[in-house]
Amino acid sequence: MTSLELSPTIDAVWPLPGARLREPPREILLTSGGELDATLLDAGVLSLRRSGGDGDFHNGNEQAISAVTSVRSLEPTVIAVAVPAEQWAADWYELRVSGSSPVALADRAARPIDGDRDGVPGGDFVLTFTVEAMK
Repeated sequence: MTSLELSPTIDAVWPLPGARLREPPREILLTSGGELDATLLDAGVLSLRRSGGDGDFHNGNEQAISAVTSVRSLEPTVIAVAVPAEQWAADWYELRVSGSSPVALADRAARPIDGDRDGVPGGDFVLTFTVEAMK
């Protein structure tokens, strides 16, 4: 497989995975090495939620967070995720970008992201971080 056939990946620019932030980020920044199909962002491929105070994202008390996405650059694609100040609380957060059905973020050639970086197209990109305090 040549590099032209590889599925795109996503990296967190800010905050970094596992970060413990003293205050909420002004925005969350993601990047991809190539050009993603930014129109798919409108299809709900990105979600942000907080854990409900327990650091667990699988027990049903998670809370969805409203976020606004914007594209800062196309190639490479840079995505900014802004959250209204009143949405933040001291808690654990998970940002998830879908790389699987029913709708996956993909490049301009319709190759879904390799979100989990296992070398196979598909799999979600997941960024977790903690906001420790509020101003």
